[in-house]
Amino acid sequence: MSEMTPEEAYKSFEDFFVNGMPCDRINTLISNNDVSWQQTRDIHAQYWKDVAPYYILRNSVMDGMLQGTKLHLTVGENAYTISK
Repeated sequence: MSEMTPEEAYKSFEDFFVNGMPCDRINTLISNNDVSWQQTRDIHAQYWKDVAPYYILRNSVMDGMLQGTKLHLTVGENAYTISK
């Protein structure tokens, strides 16, 4: 796992989380050097009275998936970057 690339980590996130179908284009890649993407809409909010706990849990899972790697996840407002 420590040799995982940002691209492989992004693919792992996409395979793990249910963010709609690929044709929904929920996540839009911004950069491929470090992998950056922006979430174009929140498809999870309709299922939560308060969606904040979902994103706290989601960010914790992503951090856990990167544990033991040389990668770091940066989270902004609807924007994410995986970097070395």
